[in-house]
Amino acid sequence: MKKYFLFILLFAAIVIEAQSIKKLPFVFDAGDNDSKVLADANLITPQNLYNNKSGWGWTVSPDSVFYNTKLAKSTLRNDLTVDGVSGKEIAFKTDLPAGKWNFTFWMEQGLEDINSASLIINGENKNINWHQYHSDGDRLTHLRNYYRVYQTQINISNGFEFKLTGGEDIIRLLGFSLIPIEDETDEKYSKLITVIGEAGKYKSKVVMADLAASLNEELKLNPENSYLFYWKHQAELLAEAERLINMMGWEWAKKLTRLSIFDRFHQAVNILDSQLEHYDYSDYIFKERSLWLRGK
Repeated sequence: MKKYFLFILLFAAIVIEAQSIKKLPFVFDAGDNDSKVLADANLITPQNLYNNKSGWGWTVSPDSVFYNTKLAKSTLRNDLTVDGVSGKEIAFKTDLPAGKWNFTFWMEQGLEDINSASLIINGENKNINWHQYHSDGDRLTHLRNYYRVYQTQINISNGFEFKLTGGEDIIRLLGFSLIPIEDETDEKYSKLITVIGEAGKYKSKVVMADLAASLNEELKLNPENSYLFYWKHQAELLAEAERLINMMGWEWAKKLTRLSIFDRFHQAVNILDSQLEHYDYSDYIFKERSLWLRGK
């Protein structure tokens, strides 16, 4: 009887562990134990290996960490994008609940103008269709000053795992996020939803940075709202691309970002790739504005 009772307790503990990860947005900020972490993000270091108790972690751990000293004091990088982890191959697993999820990752462009890295999600090869830059044909000897952003949407039925493998260069991963994709039905957000729709239109007058800030304030009151989190995430990406484009060639912009006008435009294009590649964006609310910005 005692053995049977212990078996029941053990089984219950396993079930609780398996159900410990809720259907909530997750942001993982890669770095070392002393890294400053983006607000509301989870720090993930090379030591965070996957286990059943946490429900997330590396299945192929990074080899090292890095810190972008050159751009640390510029306005281009934040706590998420100033440091990260690197390795020839990196893989991560988490026991996400079933449903449709938005997956985004940030990584340094590194020593490549044309990406050679490969991505596998839940055993399936995924195309990485980032903008291709054309250098003089020689292999780069200095790291590019800008980072790439990849975003896609996936249907999950039995957990989530992704693997990044370097081609001609190593992987320098800055961080990644997983956000449930859900509709908002609460009437109290109806006006905000209308503004989100207006913001995505061609030449919209809605200031994208202000929209992101407003969504962030709403999230403070309801931090588990995946709909608000998703659109804050998208608005922040688009706002950053727009900010860099609108700086044009002003000298003050170079002093603040420590990048030339060409580097700033390249960074903006890399961010806009997250809005217009790797998933069906035909009904995407920010489609018109993203296309217009990339065209500029």
